[in-house]
Amino acid sequence: MLLFKHASEQLTAESFRALRDQGAWIETDRPAAARAAMGLEPDESLGEPADPELVMSGPGL
Repeated sequence: MLLFKHASEQLTAESFRALRDQGAWIETDRPAAARAAMGLEPDESLGEPADPELVMSGPGL
């Protein structure tokens, strides 16, 4: 099960795909575990940041 902060809903394959289509991505050291937890295909994308600099300069970094 994947949760974000204090969320009460599980992130499912269906909900993640909808978010990914809008530009969301998952950063993890265990991509296979994240895919398995959501029920994604083993080679399915976890998304990519539109701007890699955003990852390095986002809030709190």
